[in-house]
This record gives sequence, structure tokens and C-alpha cells, in this order.
Amino acid sequence: MSLPRKREGSTESVIWAAITFCGLHLLLSATPLRRRLVALLSESGFQGGYSLLILFAMGWLTWAYRTTPFVAVWTPPHWTRYVPLLLMPISLFFFVCGFSTKNPAAAGQLQLLGTPDSVRGILRVTRHPGLWGFLLWSGAHLTANGDVASIALFGSIFSLALLGMLHIDHRRAQLLGEPWQQFCAQTSRVPFAAILLGRNELRLSEVGLWRPLLTIILYVGILHSHIWLIGVSPYP
Repeated sequence: MSLPRKREGSTESVIWAAITFCGLHLLLSATPLRRRLVALLSESGFQGGYSLLILFAMGWLTWAYRTTPFVAVWTPPHWTRYVPLLLMPISLFFFVCGFSTKNPAAAGQLQLLGTPDSVRGILRVTRHPGLWGFLLWSGAHLTANGDVASIALFGSIFSLALLGMLHIDHRRAQLLGEPWQQFCAQTSRVPFAAILLGRNELRLSEVGLWRPLLTIILYVGILHSHIWLIGVSPYP
């Protein structure tokens, strides 16, 4: 379930890479600092610089993961190898829906807030589908891998996905006020919470048939190519 790794690196490198990856996300998304940088660089300049820094941090983290020697922190029970097999279809479904559905909670789509179609499809289930995709993907692999490098890689992505939901909700509430509160009243951070509480209803027709079909295709493709791309069989 883990990426193939050479062994000439160090555990310190992957830990610092994970800290940098998380730190840049949290630091540069903080409202006071972000406002100062946008005023200095313009919105497009800030977004460009932010993207480059995050790509650098992600590249460093991936490289450090691949080159870090295997150092076990704990030995996951054999049953944990089934967790990615069970959770990855759900994770991929959230990814597919999240990246193909217009969402006022996503970057650059605030103009959708308050429009008639601002809450539809997967947003009736959760207003953070993409982040739930990352959360389930990283959490599933974190469960099945107990070495230092895996904990650093998957743990950092898991933490950012979780904190990202909280941060987006807090920042949007501060900036947008009542319109955002109305959007939150119709949606939920936790999947299906708004539906179970009677604040919304599930409409499968809005999700469509092509999204589940694409999810199945991606899942089957990943299962068959995992050992070739990653170097490890996804099967227990």
C-alpha cells in the first residue's frame, strides 16, 4: 500500500518536508498574512507564488518519502490492508463529484453563493467533497502503513484535509457573513448530516450516472495499475 522507496534518505528529511508542506498551507491561507501578500503582489501574483511554493513542498515531500528508509513505528494488523480497498471507492467518488460540481466553498467560486443552484448534487451530502476525498484516501493508507515516512506523508495530508474544512468554514463566515451562514444551513461539513437533520434531501438525479461510472472505471484502473505505478500490490 506504500510507494516504492530507495533507502539513502533520512527520516529527518521526510519529517521536515511534512512540516513545510503543512506549514505553508496553514501560514499562507491565514487571512491577515494573505491580505498583506495580496496587497503586495496582487491576487494573481499571490496565487502564482502560492502554487509554486506548494508544488515545491509537495515535490520535496514525495521525494523524501521515496528515499526515506523503512522505519516502523507500529505494525498494522493484517485486517487494516482491507481498509484502502473499502474506502478508496468512496474517496474517488468524492473526488469525481467534488471536482466536477460547482461549489461556493471552492476557491474562485464565491460568486455562486446565493444562486438557485448553489446547493445541488454532492453538496447536499457535504459542502467539502474534495477534501473528504483527500481525508479518506490519506486516512485509509495511514491505517495500513505504520512506518515513519507513511505517517509523515499520509498524516500531513489527512491533517490538512481536516483542518482545511474548519479553516474554510471559519474564513468564509468571517468574510461573507449571512450568505455563507445560509449556505451552511443547507449543507453540512460531515457527509449526510444535513440530510439526516432534515435541512436537505438526497437527490441522486443531480449526481447523475456518469459520476459513479467514472468512479468505478478509476477504481478498477487503479487496482490494476497500482503495482506497476506504485510498486506494491493493493491486495491484502
